[in-house]
Amino acid sequence: ESDVWCRKAPPAPEWAAPSPPPEAQEESSDRTSSLCSTLYSGCRYRGTQVSDERNYQVVVEFKHVDLDKSMVCGDITIKGLTDQYPELTTFFDAEIIGNEHSFRTEKWDASEQIDFSHWLRLNGFQDAGIDDKEFLRPGYKFDHRHSDYVFMRWKEHFLVPDHTIDKVKGASFA
Repeated sequence: ESDVWCRKAPPAPEWAAPSPPPEAQEESSDRTSSLCSTLYSGCRYRGTQVSDERNYQVVVEFKHVDLDKSMVCGDITIKGLTDQYPELTTFFDAEIIGNEHSFRTEKWDASEQIDFSHWLRLNGFQDAGIDDKEFLRPGYKFDHRHSDYVFMRWKEHFLVPDHTIDKVKGASFA
């Protein structure tokens, strides 16, 4: 199962590290520069993943960010998800929703209804001004370069550091 995350782009969190590359720090009126200053290779985010009745502390590290191809990859570490691994880290890749990737998953047996229910659960979805009656129609494009929000479709693949483990009881990935 994929995880869908939303992150409001500006401002960059104080604890994001390392600093964005110099080209991302240049002054510009284009919203893309704001996205570049908060989403770049090497940045880390801490937060909470809410799943049913439980909350889990997570750290996400973006290993590679390619805004031109609307793709990212990295590691997500979650605490307390399973007894077997009190701290579990998995490798993921993700599609940034925009010109290259739509809100429609069209893989992993995800139906239009599943997409609809997942995206609408995100607080930022309505704040981003997305029409909840249009976003799944073929051809609908979301311009993340001119929004305060970045939407991504994540797919976790394997446990880190042991890539041969692709199933853990109580965790849904791979």
